[in-house]
Amino acid sequence: MNDINRVDLFGNSYPEQAVALTNKINKLMGANDNAATTRAFVEESQSQERPELLRILTKEMIVNPAKQIELDDLITQEVRSALEILNDKGRHSSQVGSGTNEDQIRNLVKLANEDWEAVRPFCYSLAVAARWGTRDSLSPWVAGIKSIVSAAHKHHDGYEAINNIRHIAAVAVLAVAALACSAHSKWENFKILLADPSVPENYHVGSSIGVLDATGYWKPFDTSSLLPTIFMYAETTGDDPIEILRKYDDRKIGKLYTPIPDWLHSVMKPIFKWSEEEHTQNYHRSEIMLGVVGQDIAIQDALMNGHNLEYARSNWFGRCTWVLRHASKSPIEQMKSELLRDGSSWAPLQAGLFGGNMDRASKAIDSYNNDYHQLSRSRAF
Repeated sequence: MNDINRVDLFGNSYPEQAVALTNKINKLMGANDNAATTRAFVEESQSQERPELLRILTKEMIVNPAKQIELDDLITQEVRSALEILNDKGRHSSQVGSGTNEDQIRNLVKLANEDWEAVRPFCYSLAVAARWGTRDSLSPWVAGIKSIVSAAHKHHDGYEAINNIRHIAAVAVLAVAALACSAHSKWENFKILLADPSVPENYHVGSSIGVLDATGYWKPFDTSSLLPTIFMYAETTGDDPIEILRKYDDRKIGKLYTPIPDWLHSVMKPIFKWSEEEHTQNYHRSEIMLGVVGQDIAIQDALMNGHNLEYARSNWFGRCTWVLRHASKSPIEQMKSELLRDGSSWAPLQAGLFGGNMDRASKAIDSYNNDYHQLSRSRAF
């Protein structure tokens, strides 16, 4: 009886039990079959269990150099599965925009949800890797980020409004990486995952664009429409999109300033499992770092290509612009104070962000701060 192994694959602890079962099978079958068994188990797992399964496997394997190849293969497989959905032209076809206005709203919200669900397991794994990974071990997540952002950024035939929905996935993976890195002050990993990677530019052969320039909070939807607000409420409340539209028409809800950052703030809670206060503080910190690093990348790109610096702007202005609009000291000013206090010893500079240059960091902060304050003032009432 001692040789019998019992697992409960029907309770709330399915992911943990599934990993335990997989590990036992691997031991029985021998090392040569480990990777194939694990990949098959993840591939066949139910969609609702897959994110947590990827998180647990990543946590177990990333600290074990002997498991690096197996983990790389596992993440590569997950990215491939996500790209099959994001690159599916049939899903992002004109049929999404057909039917009545209500049909179109439901279809677009559904499509955005599906694109998010396509990368959600990868995001759960990425949150672990961004905290515990090293330069030598992060390559599969870097490749995944580049592939997902490229899938959103590259030119697609068809309707732009439908194709741009793919940016939901791109924004999500970058926001998760930023939150995991900034919450634990993993600034070298922030640089590796977010500041350094680039993707091919669409209309200039041989040129590339940084991932933080290639996408942003406002890319998935037309910012003038109500659709991003409807999407945010539908995703966070479970209400039917048309019911949300009716609530808006009845003035029971208003149009949100930052619907995509608000949505990200909500859907990332299960990934990190902090208290509400801790989650919000960490999330806002990550928004600001995304914004300032994005500003630096935009400035450097403009300088390199001889463009007007006036148009070098970050794509990353989030919910801080309205949630913290009445703060006595903005988070940007706090960051500038940290830079002035620590000088060249400031941790992000030590990690190589902003080229390790204090003046460059200061210019990025000041430039981002100008646009940040304009947005905050416009949302003061």
